Amino acid sequence: MAKTTPVNLNDAYVNKLLLPVAGEMIVRDATLGSFVLRLRHTGSKNWIVYLKQNGKLRKVNIGTVNEVPAADARRIAQSMLETPNPASSDAAERLYKPSVSFGDLLESFMETDGKTRWKVTTWRGMRRRADKYVLPTFGEKKAKAISRAEIIDWFEKLKQEAASAPVSLSLVKSVMDHAEAHGVRPVGTNPCARLQKKDLTRKGNYLSERQIGKLWRYLDRRQTTHPDKCDALRLLLLTGARSTEITHARWDQIHGNRIILEDSKTGPKTIWLNSWAVEILERRNADRRSDFIFPSKCGTKTMTSPWAFFQRIQKSAGLKGFRVHDLRHTFASIAAQHGLDHKAIKGLLGQRDICSTMAYSHLISDAETQSADDISLGIQKLLNKGANAGKKTKANRRSSQRSQRAKKDESARTRTTLCGLREPEETQQKRRLKTRKKVALGSPPSPLRFSLKASENSQSETCEQARTWDWSDIDWGNQREGN
Repeated sequence: MAKTTPVNLNDAYVNKLLLPVAGEMIVRDATLGSFVLRLRHTGSKNWIVYLKQNGKLRKVNIGTVNEVPAADARRIAQSMLETPNPASSDAAERLYKPSVSFGDLLESFMETDGKTRWKVTTWRGMRRRADKYVLPTFGEKKAKAISRAEIIDWFEKLKQEAASAPVSLSLVKSVMDHAEAHGVRPVGTNPCARLQKKDLTRKGNYLSERQIGKLWRYLDRRQTTHPDKCDALRLLLLTGARSTEITHARWDQIHGNRIILEDSKTGPKTIWLNSWAVEILERRNADRRSDFIFPSKCGTKTMTSPWAFFQRIQKSAGLKGFRVHDLRHTFASIAAQHGLDHKAIKGLLGQRDICSTMAYSHLISDAETQSADDISLGIQKLLNKGANAGKKTKANRRSSQRSQRAKKDESARTRTTLCGLREPEETQQKRRLKTRKKVALGSPPSPLRFSLKASENSQSETCEQARTWDWSDIDWGNQREGN
């Protein structure tokens, strides 16, 4: 077990820590020596406090870094150390009464964990959803008394009236995790755990190949009059990035074939650029007039959203019902159709939750099915080839032998004729016998069979001349005597 120099444990420092290659690593807090952070190579990061009870050292797990912020974990550890006979649940309950209401717990969560977890704009959105959708139903109820059935019933009704129902469910789940971390609910009793937030059978709205081609042609037509809007829409389709991640990007964020964002909706993110995207950026870089890739007319701000321009392009191209965000869906659908799995698409899109990527599961399943069919067909061909190898019928063997002899005789006759050489007398006699048999059966002899006769009379005649031989001049009955 590796140990490091004591440091002031905070959320920013914890996020930068790398996991150990093997085993676990302990990072001790500089202000509270018994309070540590345990990192394991499996990916877990837990707050731990060491306590002495009855002369023995006891290790108490406070929670994971995702469930409990550093400030709350330190406060819980301090409470445990100050309690004569502490227990993990008793110390946590000192922050909240056992009968605390869900509304009070949510308010505390929003002011502590919420502000450290979310950006300002995200926090405001969560605040609005809490006031509109969550608190009217659960605000007065005890946090520990809310059941899973109540959560499911509330969520099913909310899905019918609000598109942000999955986000509201995520908020309730986070508050319940906060309740478990502070002992209000027993660990493992979160009523929102493993609830499916999104309908995985719903097919996202994305452009087909024909629609992509039509959109691209209309962007070419508007390139001279609206170059910024057209280039932005092209990059959104080629990268799968969110709209603001492209329109707010700066030139100093470009590193080779990547755009590295220090901050995005889901934190730090890398946008990968293909050859077409790089070509667009190189063309724009030649006429750079601002620090932003897509500046406003004054050059000091970013350009406005291309939403209105995209609606006009749709109308001109005969496309209906698409949003700018559907270009991102289109990118994901193409990736799925080319065999990428959920994890790879999640990384390309920069999504935090795998459930968001699962919206494209039907496309990924289709691609996997097609790949499996192709592989099965290839294996079947190999098996059939191996089963039939060396297993020829009697008729096939005779046909193969005749074909090989014919090719061999044809090659020998051609070389003999073109080089002006005579075949052995025995070979010539055999050939004449075969010719007689064919004539007797009523089939004319091959013109090439008389190329040797022509070569005897004139060494300069070629195979082509032999093919044009006048068969009526040949004495069929005196061929033996002439030789």
